[in-house]
Amino acid sequence: MKKDETAIILIEFQNDFTTEGGIFHDAVKNVMDETNMLSNTFDLVEKARKEGVHVIHIPISFTENYSELTSNPYGILKGIVDNNAFQKNSWGIEIHEKFTPQKNEVIIEGKRGLCGFHSTNLGFIIRSKGIKNVAIGGFLTNCCVESTMRTAYENGYNVTCYIVNFSEKRTKEFLVNYNRLKEIGIWPTIINSKNDFPEITFEDIIIDAIFGNGLTRSPEGFTKELITYIKLILMKMLIMI
Repeated sequence: MKKDETAIILIEFQNDFTTEGGIFHDAVKNVMDETNMLSNTFDLVEKARKEGVHVIHIPISFTENYSELTSNPYGILKGIVDNNAFQKNSWGIEIHEKFTPQKNEVIIEGKRGLCGFHSTNLGFIIRSKGIKNVAIGGFLTNCCVESTMRTAYENGYNVTCYIVNFSEKRTKEFLVNYNRLKEIGIWPTIINSKNDFPEITFEDIIIDAIFGNGLTRSPEGFTKELITYIKLILMKMLIMI
């Protein structure tokens, strides 16, 4: 894998999510602390920068009256409007200080919804720079990540979806998105144990949405092993660049 064909894409690492006092920080704080998420991501980004890997930032922002959205937004977008989050010229939309973009890094403007491709030039940037390998991280996994995965499939990418079967309980949100995937022809593969872990190659794009909005406890069992497995794969990729 060539370093100039590789990018790390950071979605919404902004104060309203990442920083104490941010409008949505309390909603994600527990899982961020338990997984040491910011520090682990920062270490990965710093190593990528030293190796010459592209780093692409995708923040989200809106005008004060949210005129970019429909008059009846729903889901996380309704939450953004109701809480006056991610407003232009506010502290909340600023990228977390640990991830301040360097002068050679691309900042994608225009994200107004769940998917990093819609209403932005992300696809153009990836193609124009000859990027073939992408690692994606950001907020929130069951919104932006799930939406990005379906868009990638619809744009002709080969997408394989895995369900990490760590519980027999199925939330309403899980069933809705599960049916959406089946409707567009994606039939998820079930991971029940360590023996079911898929082989991951350097050509693969990994989109992590295991716990949706986050987890209020430490991961256990084969789920914890899976997270470690994915992390080790990403580190090996960067070492071999």
